[in-house]
Amino acid sequence: MSKKKGKKTSAKSDEKKALDPVVDPIQALQDRLAAVEEQLAQFALREGPVGPQGPAGPAGPQGDPGPAGPKGDPGAPGRKGDIGSTGPAGPAGATGAKGSAGPQGPKGPAGPQGPKGSAGAPGSSGESGVTT
Repeated sequence: MSKKKGKKTSAKSDEKKALDPVVDPIQALQDRLAAVEEQLAQFALREGPVGPQGPAGPAGPQGDPGPAGPKGDPGAPGRKGDIGSTGPAGPAGATGAKGSAGPQGPKGPAGPQGPKGSAGAPGSSGESGVTT
């Protein structure tokens, strides 16, 4: 009988040992959490003035180009260019049609007297004084 009793006692003690390790890790975790919180509070108290800015690090690699932007408004027109050289003269045009006659002008002054003419041939002696 003692053997049976011993087995039952060891089974009960095994159950207690199995429960204790489950409770102990949770308690240990809570204790560790409290210790970390305390250390964090001490670090917060240790903060002092901000130190000087450190040197800038090396530039990173060039990134990929972005998408093209929208097309912008057209710019102002440019200035007028200089006048070019004169080209060669072209061929003469066709002669135009004759225009209508203009109005007649006013009568001009009389011209100078002409030279005296040569004497005429002697006339025939005919009846004198009779005229018809």
